Amino acid sequence: HSNLSQDELMLKLDEDLCQAQLGRILELDISHNNVEMDLLSLFALFFPMENTLSIDASCNKITINILDAEFLCKFPSRQLLFLNISNNPINSLDTLCLPSSIKEIDLSFTNISQIPLNFARKLFNLEKMYVQGNHFIYTA
Repeated sequence: HSNLSQDELMLKLDEDLCQAQLGRILELDISHNNVEMDLLSLFALFFPMENTLSIDASCNKITINILDAEFLCKFPSRQLLFLNISNNPINSLDTLCLPSSIKEIDLSFTNISQIPLNFARKLFNLEKMYVQGNHFIYTA
């Protein structure tokens, strides 16, 4: 495991060298690497991974940009089923941008305090969601 900034990760992923092989990756594990970047930027790096089923990006320094990025949310993968972004400094899910194919998501220990009303509309295939270790605020 190493400490990678967004720029360092982009340098290591030479587009010309990786392009041919990225489409074959079914599972991606970048957990415990101190990756510091926005989740949408991370997904942008892996757009060529059209067949990826599972991404584990837990235990990093991944955030969710507070800017509304809905119009940027175009995922080539219609197959991503599992996403683990637990143990990252995520404070809000309001602008979370994910493929609708996701069936299982791990949001444990992410500092979220509520789940937005529109969350289920975005992830209509969602079957399991892990949220332990967060401090939820009840609002009626």
